[in-house]
Amino acid sequence: MNGMHGNLGADAAEPIHSSRKPGEKYDVFLSFRGPDTREGFADCLFEFLTDAGIRVFMDDEELRVGESIGWEIKRAIYDSKLFVPVFSRRFASSKWCLREIEWMTDCLEEYPGKKEMLPVFYDVDAGDVKLKTDLYANALIKHMETSGHENVENWRKALIKIPRLKGWNRADVKGQGKLIKRITHHICRKLEIKHRILPDHFIGVEEQVQDIIDKLDCGSRDVRIIVIHGMGGIGKTTLASAVFNKIYWQFQGYSFLSNVRESSAGNRIVDLQNKLLRDLLRFSRYNFRDANDAMNCIQGSLHKKNALVVLDDVSDVDQFGKLVGMGEWLGLGSRVIITTRNLHCIANGADIENDAWISQGKKIYIYKMRELGSDDSLRLLCRHAFGKDVPPSDYERPSHDILSLVGGIPLAIEVIGSYLRQGSVAIWGRMFNKLKKIPHERLYREILKSSYEILSDEEKEIFLDFFLAGRDKTTSFYYWEACGLFPEINLHTLISYALIKIDYYNIIQIQISSPH
Repeated sequence: MNGMHGNLGADAAEPIHSSRKPGEKYDVFLSFRGPDTREGFADCLFEFLTDAGIRVFMDDEELRVGESIGWEIKRAIYDSKLFVPVFSRRFASSKWCLREIEWMTDCLEEYPGKKEMLPVFYDVDAGDVKLKTDLYANALIKHMETSGHENVENWRKALIKIPRLKGWNRADVKGQGKLIKRITHHICRKLEIKHRILPDHFIGVEEQVQDIIDKLDCGSRDVRIIVIHGMGGIGKTTLASAVFNKIYWQFQGYSFLSNVRESSAGNRIVDLQNKLLRDLLRFSRYNFRDANDAMNCIQGSLHKKNALVVLDDVSDVDQFGKLVGMGEWLGLGSRVIITTRNLHCIANGADIENDAWISQGKKIYIYKMRELGSDDSLRLLCRHAFGKDVPPSDYERPSHDILSLVGGIPLAIEVIGSYLRQGSVAIWGRMFNKLKKIPHERLYREILKSSYEILSDEEKEIFLDFFLAGRDKTTSFYYWEACGLFPEINLHTLISYALIKIDYYNIIQIQISSPH
């Protein structure tokens, strides 16, 4: 922390109202009384915030020399977005801490809605700070002798203005580490404009989110990769986004690259590389035109950086390699999350039946997304069809009938629920009878079209045969071989793209079939 404030130089007395916009230099101004919290709470909070990529001005009166430093402190407050004072029992004994509170409250009034104070009541209550007890009130009386009535009155008014409903009380949270994590997460959410937006109807994946977080084990120093695998429409991107929101603040840098397969078409991988560099290095001028030049920059710039990278919808190993070098270009403690329909984009010769393996020192996990259970499927269907969690009594049986055919694929449920919204019970019944005979046109178009389009002609022909569901694998092999197709290779591809599955009885099924 030494040297935090830098040299004042000739601009030490620069007027506060300069041409700079308020809040353009720091994200957080952290204020505390050094002897009380510096070597514990305040230092840990500073480390957590800076590790999350937040620009923190950490003030400590013991590091100051002379009164002139006050201009820099005041300027730092003016140039910060959030104020985090840590109120300890002897906080008010420091006239420096009281001055900062005065400047913070003045700044809040001068720029309403643009700045915010998030107080931490470390070993005091809000009532102590707001002078409802003798603790801080007596400290102000002692300052009267050396600081004068006017200054003390300003400090008194500032303390009374401390926000009532915002902030944290250490007594309310078990464990200092948990409190620091909670504060860090809250501040990250306030500042981070890249926070992933989740669907309004976010149902049934909370347990899967925690499963992935447990496998990532963000506290370990190794590099880990997790591959979220499943068919189109099952919710891979939503799951990856939910995990990203939970853990991104723990990393020095983070980047979520959406639609990698589509964005890589037409040799546009360099666009993704430039975005990755801008996200992780916080420098807006990366604009390479050649993918090899960008690869060299990524390899040379990120090897010391603890980063979280999400690669959404990866379709081949080349995309993975050109973006993060198979994970080898990232620093220790980094995590890579990949969503894909094709496990071969990462397996690179490994046995994809295994849930995990080690490749060149990196732990790689396969997470096969589960379809929604019956209760969650019903809730999701009802949200889209009726705007609530349970169906009207007349629709209870039709809802279960529809779900018995649609299964637990979120996109399928969303499409069918939206289609049947405000429909009569008779319409639901007719839809059920139709789905029993043929796939619902819109449902299959929405869910399977994107996966289907990337197949070869032979793979498409075999896949279309699966609409005659229930074929025995062995019989189907003979049929396709007689047609001049190559079933073993093509079937393997369709399984890896999560378009089909082969059940315990060796029967080929489309993945959208109900799991029940």
